[in-house]
Amino acid sequence: MLDMPVLQVIFDIKIMTNAFEFAVGIVGLLLLHEGLASQPSARTRSRAVAFVGLAIVLVGAALLYWNAQALRKFANVLQTPPLAAKAAIQAAELEKVPPTERRELSVRVAKAEFVSGGELLDVVTEDGRLAPYSPSKEDLAARDRQLKAISEVNSRRQELIDRAQLTETASMLWLISLVIAVCSGLSAGHLRRRRS
Repeated sequence: MLDMPVLQVIFDIKIMTNAFEFAVGIVGLLLLHEGLASQPSARTRSRAVAFVGLAIVLVGAALLYWNAQALRKFANVLQTPPLAAKAAIQAAELEKVPPTERRELSVRVAKAEFVSGGELLDVVTEDGRLAPYSPSKEDLAARDRQLKAISEVNSRRQELIDRAQLTETASMLWLISLVIAVCSGLSAGHLRRRRS
């Protein structure tokens, strides 16, 4: 687990990153607005300024969207359940194994299945009959650790999904801001040209 100073540094870096992203977006929107709203006498320069602003906002929105998709893919990887330890041991296969090994094999499989999936399987007893597996204290402790690990993975997965949704929303906000800046710049440019 991360200690508090490390978490504070991560939080500070995230705030600085968000502030930088915000500043870059505002600069891009202002350049786009001013480029579209400029006087006809400065048309060449204003087109270049508008193009730079448009490029900044589009690249920013695209990077945010790409980041959201990458977070979603990683969250989906965490969703994949671990491979179960269950082995399909058929009665015919067990009969080929010597009786002493048969018991050991069935106990190993039952223990692995209990720890990984919580399912109690039947094991072969010393006299060759099937009986339910009885987990030991160590097995119960291992199962408890497994459940904690699964809970931690699910928690991390949900954090990734939440972050992906926020990042995707930020991408859409950049595009909405782009449309607003274009409309505002064109409107302001039209008013300036009308006055002159």
